[in-house]
Amino acid sequence: MAHLPGSAPSDDVMYRNLQAVARNYAALGVDRFMVARAVENQAELERCVNGVAAQEVVVCRVSASVKTMQQRVGSRESGVARGKYVKRVGILNDTLDRAQLENFVVRNEGRPLTEVANEMLGRAHWL
Repeated sequence: MAHLPGSAPSDDVMYRNLQAVARNYAALGVDRFMVARAVENQAELERCVNGVAAQEVVVCRVSASVKTMQQRVGSRESGVARGKYVKRVGILNDTLDRAQLENFVVRNEGRPLTEVANEMLGRAHWL
């Protein structure tokens, strides 16, 4: 996320950057691309898909309890917006519950990162 002067929304720049990065990797023969992002609605998902020119898309939702996610956000955010970001956890979780854009959910609470990653890649048929 960047603060941009003028009228260009930062999401527009982010999606243009995603498209450029995906194109660069594709030129090198990379045929799989993972984007880590909270996608809140179908329009955002379509922008991601269009950004990477994907023929096949698998959406994984990584989840934990709201309390755990709030603790994680609170521990990594130390600035003046910390409270806003911690509060946003519950709102975002509810939004994602309603959107149901995921193909599957992987719980990452109390599990080693490698185990979570292996489950995600296996369920996406990347392993």
